[in-house]
Amino acid sequence: MHNLIIFSLVSFFQDMSSEMIFPILAIMIGQMNMPFYMGLMEAIAELTSNILKLISGLLYDRFRRAKPIVIAGYSISTLGKAIYPFATSGMHIVVGRFIDRIGKGIRTTPRDALLSEGLPAEKQGMAFGIHRFSDTLGAIAGPLILLILLPHFSERTILLIALIPAVIAISLLFLVKDTLIRERKRFSIAFREIPAGFFLFIGLMSMGAISVGFYLLKGHEGKVIALNYMLFNIAYALSSIIGGRLYDRFHRLVYTLPLFLLLPSGVMVAGGNLLLATILYGIFFGLMETLPKAHLGRRKEMKGTLFGTYFLTVGISMFIGNLIAGSLFGQANATGAFYFSMFMALLSLLSIPFLIGRDELL
Repeated sequence: MHNLIIFSLVSFFQDMSSEMIFPILAIMIGQMNMPFYMGLMEAIAELTSNILKLISGLLYDRFRRAKPIVIAGYSISTLGKAIYPFATSGMHIVVGRFIDRIGKGIRTTPRDALLSEGLPAEKQGMAFGIHRFSDTLGAIAGPLILLILLPHFSERTILLIALIPAVIAISLLFLVKDTLIRERKRFSIAFREIPAGFFLFIGLMSMGAISVGFYLLKGHEGKVIALNYMLFNIAYALSSIIGGRLYDRFHRLVYTLPLFLLLPSGVMVAGGNLLLATILYGIFFGLMETLPKAHLGRRKEMKGTLFGTYFLTVGISMFIGNLIAGSLFGQANATGAFYFSMFMALLSLLSIPFLIGRDELL
C-alpha cells in the first residue's frame, strides 16, 4: 500500500502539470489552423511511448528493478515539457511531445508492474482504479488551475508554471520502495503465454480511441476547451475507480468497452452536444485505462512483458487511428474523425466472438 500511495501522489502532480499544458497545446495548434498537427503529435507520441513500454517491461522482467527506470522516465518527461514555452511552430510542439512520451514510455510499465506486485488478484482492480483516480484528480486540477490563470498570465508563462508540479512529482519518487527480489532471470519471452486474441481485440478498439484533443478542437475558445477538458477528466476519474471496483467483482467488464466508445462517437456524428460527448468519452477512457490493466494484473507471471505488450498494442493502434483522424478532421464539418471512431468501436465489438477464447470470457 505504501507504493500505491506514493505512486498515486506522483501521478496526481504529474497529471496536474500535463493537463495544464495539453489544453494550451490545443489552443496553440488551433491558432496555427493546423489540425493535422494534433493527429501527428498524438500519433508519434503514442507510438513512441508504447514501444518503449514494451522494452522497459522486458527489462523489468529480467532485472526486477523498477525505481531507477521510473525516476528516469519522469525526469525525461519534464525535460520535454520544458520545450513548450519556447515553441514557435507546430513541429516544436511535436518534438516536445515526443520527448515527453519517451519519458512516459520508459516509466509506465515498471511502475504498473511494481504497483501490481505484492497485491492479491482480488485487489488488482481496486489498486489500478485508485491509482487512475488519483492520476485523474490531478488532471481535473490542471484545467481548473488553467481556468484561474488564463485571465492573468500569458499562455507561455502558464506553460512555465506547469513545470512546478512536475518537479514535485519527481521529488516524491525517491520515497518509493523497490521491494521486489532483485534476482536476474534468464532473458526469454514465452510467446505462447501471451493472449494474442485479447491483444488483437484491444488493438481494434484502441484504433478508434482517437485523442481527446479532437473533441477539444471542436471547442475553439480557450475557456471552452479548458472547461470541457476538466469535465472530461472528472468523468475519467469517476469511471476509473468505479470500473476498477466493479472489475474485481465482475471480471470480464473489459469486453464491454466498445459500447462506451460508441456513445460519444455517435453523439458527435449526429451533431449533438459537445459537452455530453466529451463527458461520455471521459467515461470510456477511464474504463479503458483501468479494466485491461486489472485483467492482465490477475496473471501471475511475465507481468512486465504482458503490460509492455498491451501498451505496444495500444500505441501502434492509436498511432494509426490518430493519423487517420487527423486527416479526416477537416472534412465533413470535422465529423469524419468521429465516424472512423464509431466504425472501429463496432468492428471491435463484432470481433469478440472470433478473437477471444471461451476461457477469457468466463
